[in-house]
Amino acid sequence: MDVHASSPAGSPAAWSVLVRARDARLQGETVTLVLGGRLVLGRSKACGWSLKRTLPYLQADEAGRQRLRSDPAFAAVSRRHCRIAYLAPDMLEVENLSRNGTWVDGLRVERLLVTDLRARPHTLQLGPEGPLLEAVAVPGA
Repeated sequence: MDVHASSPAGSPAAWSVLVRARDARLQGETVTLVLGGRLVLGRSKACGWSLKRTLPYLQADEAGRQRLRSDPAFAAVSRRHCRIAYLAPDMLEVENLSRNGTWVDGLRVERLLVTDLRARPHTLQLGPEGPLLEAVAVPGA
């Protein structure tokens, strides 16, 4: 997890990005990204946001984990699916790392700079049937 020194609430460094699951199956999984931070999302436990470290996966018995792994939404997510970087208060870079594709606000992307992050939340989808996530900038990191 990236850590950043505190700064006055109005300064750009005081912002952070919440990456949170919009998919009910992931029960509100959330990661906070500070300015300058990077995060890899995927299926691998080595990722900063991993399907294999979500509560539903961790709380399931082996049969339940097998059912989750065979779900099309889980199977659509690659081990290292995409990377996001919080570059500036309004700027988030999304880079696809998967053959299954990454979507931002409904558009398939290879690399995209979101430049209005503080103005509105943005939807990320990992794979064509993968989970929906939301990236939203929040003040007061």
